[in-house]
Amino acid sequence: MSRPTMDQMRERILEMMLHREWSPGASHKELAKEWGVAPRTVADRALEASRAIRLASKKPVEDFVAEAFAELDALIRDARALGKPRDAAYCIELKAKMLGAFAPTKTETKDTTEPKRTKEELWQRIKELEAAEAEGEKVH
Repeated sequence: MSRPTMDQMRERILEMMLHREWSPGASHKELAKEWGVAPRTVADRALEASRAIRLASKKPVEDFVAEAFAELDALIRDARALGKPRDAAYCIELKAKMLGAFAPTKTETKDTTEPKRTKEELWQRIKELEAAEAEGEKVH
């Protein structure tokens, strides 16, 4: 497939989202590979598609929140009625998190990406690995 335009990318992502085929954290990488573009490019188009869906729904965010609370309340009632206290507790915890009842938690991420190297550095590393491999050394 030839590289699609930005509009074509956004349209395909929008269709995937509407048909529940979009997988956050994975789909953008798959499409980036298919289209021959950077994953960030696809992620940006996904953000645009997501915004378009929200705008098209014509529902204020408050309505979505109210619906989510109503669903959680129903799940809590059902869980209690079925004698599933763990499920009820989980829904109560989700509702409390949505309300901001918990103190914020600090999460740290570790950058595991290798530092960017120049072309010369990469060629030098390739030559070193080839030389080591030729001498029978274990390459890692």
